[in-house]
Amino acid sequence: MTTRWAFLLVLITIAESIYVYFSVFDEQYAQRMLVLTITITLIFSHNLKALYQVKLKQTLDRLLRLSLLLLSAVIALRTLYLFVVLQPTNQILSNNLVAAGTQLIILCLSLLMAGLLFHSAYQDIFQQLQKERNLDPLTGLLNRRALEERLKRLKQHSRSRQNAIILCDLDFFKQINDQYGHKVGDVALQHVTEIISKAVRKYDEICRMGGEEFLILLQDTPLDIAIQVAERIRSGIETTPLIQSGQVISMTGSFGISFFQHFDEFSQAAQQADLLLYQAKNLGRNQLHWQQ
Repeated sequence: MTTRWAFLLVLITIAESIYVYFSVFDEQYAQRMLVLTITITLIFSHNLKALYQVKLKQTLDRLLRLSLLLLSAVIALRTLYLFVVLQPTNQILSNNLVAAGTQLIILCLSLLMAGLLFHSAYQDIFQQLQKERNLDPLTGLLNRRALEERLKRLKQHSRSRQNAIILCDLDFFKQINDQYGHKVGDVALQHVTEIISKAVRKYDEICRMGGEEFLILLQDTPLDIAIQVAERIRSGIETTPLIQSGQVISMTGSFGISFFQHFDEFSQAAQQADLLLYQAKNLGRNQLHWQQ
């Protein structure tokens, strides 16, 4: 849905000019009211078709659209009434019950819209703050806090099935920071994030645990599939070097994979994956170790 800003700017400029004329040079209250009513009608109705057709998921957004449509309808009907029925004069406008009543309805709908807009803006800000609170600012992945909250919800609705934890730690990552600088190191982490994201399903959880360590949670996943996913990530990191300022920066990662049935067992499984990860590190790096 696009707003034709040029049209609105021209419309408001013309309306302001006419309004000033009937305010300063030829004082006509009725004409000023008509100018205001027509301008408001055009402003609210210039994009109604697109507004009606757009699909809105949030109840608040649908209420806001409904109030805007109602407001547009009342303003349009009031305009027709003023033009066709009243052919207004100052005296008629000041004493006509319908004109006054529709003006009151417009005021109430405007206040309702203002309240909905304020609440919608507050909700958007709150959701943005929640997003920033739960996401790692560098990679956009879940942080530890978000993972803990996610696990609490999963514990309440989980059933007995095999789940997998993949812990990935980049090998010799400190050398990249030391040799190329921390900015390149940050780009390297974003590069690895992209490789991991492409290797997993959309509903799998990826968390940056800190530094160069990542946790991937695979729900309802058998052993062979979890190993395939981890190998896809390992191979992707090894065979897709980071190209930065003409320099080719190769990386590898070590992996520990563990399994659990219930989310109450997650902590123990994470510890097991951590031990397996360090086995992979001690036995040469750039390899997978998994729970037998």
